[in-house]
Amino acid sequence: MKKWLFWTIIGIIVISGLVTFFWPEETICPELEKLNCTKGFSIITNPKTGCKSYICLEDQIAGCKRDDGNWTSFSDGCGDKCNIEICGLIGIDSCDCGPDNCWDGNSCVSL
Repeated sequence: MKKWLFWTIIGIIVISGLVTFFWPEETICPELEKLNCTKGFSIITNPKTGCKSYICLEDQIAGCKRDDGNWTSFSDGCGDKCNIEICGLIGIDSCDCGPDNCWDGNSCVSL
């Protein structure tokens, strides 16, 4: 009886570990809150959680200037953004963070 109980407990621990490994907990993102932006807004995605949030354009420009960046127009949809895989053909306004830095939608970060 004791061996059966021991191996049953070990089996449950192993199975629960596999379930956690293959089916990690789902991240629950907060609902997007409404902002009172005067110049428009962007939706940014947190790369760690995948959660989306609004950020006002005026806050983006202030963050760019705070990090010694230059808010400018880019000829493609990438700009100086971090983690861009596919660029659009339409130009965007974004922060140019300079060499060895990129814009994460809120601040300049080191590459």
